[in-house]
Amino acid sequence: MNRALRSLLLAGAFLFAVAGWSSGRPVRFENGLSRVLSGAAPDQPIRLLVLFAGPLEGKDLLPRAQRLPAPERREWVLERLKDHFAAVAWEAMAWIRAEQAAGRADLVRPLWMANGCFLRLRADRVDLLARRPGVQRLRYDPPIPFERLADSGGEADTIEAEVPVASLSWGVSR
Repeated sequence: MNRALRSLLLAGAFLFAVAGWSSGRPVRFENGLSRVLSGAAPDQPIRLLVLFAGPLEGKDLLPRAQRLPAPERREWVLERLKDHFAAVAWEAMAWIRAEQAAGRADLVRPLWMANGCFLRLRADRVDLLARRPGVQRLRYDPPIPFERLADSGGEADTIEAEVPVASLSWGVSR
């Protein structure tokens, strides 16, 4: 009895230690974000991909989804993904929406299938976002050089790029 109780207490202490360690881990800055922030002006907008903790695994959805017909399966999986995103990211997304209302963030695009969010945020606010509960990784999203997209050269913003409609070929003769 004493040995079983001691084992149970040690297992409980281990779980609390792991939970405390994982919740206290710093947010990872990826794709050169630290370098970009060190050279950025405080009011410069920084393009970010925010990834939240605890993405929903396919193995968690598969057993129930396989029993459903295809149209219902799709709707069920989409609802689970949206619900999971809302549960994990609600506080961080509320903070991001407040920053957007204050004019310090824009281009906010929730990516509930990836359990993340794309946005442009002022450089002096990135550290505050990293402290939000549920935020696991912040990744710098650089603009894609336009020459990789077309032959004309230049640079395009991956989210804001506008395609000149007159230059498109729709297969219709005038």
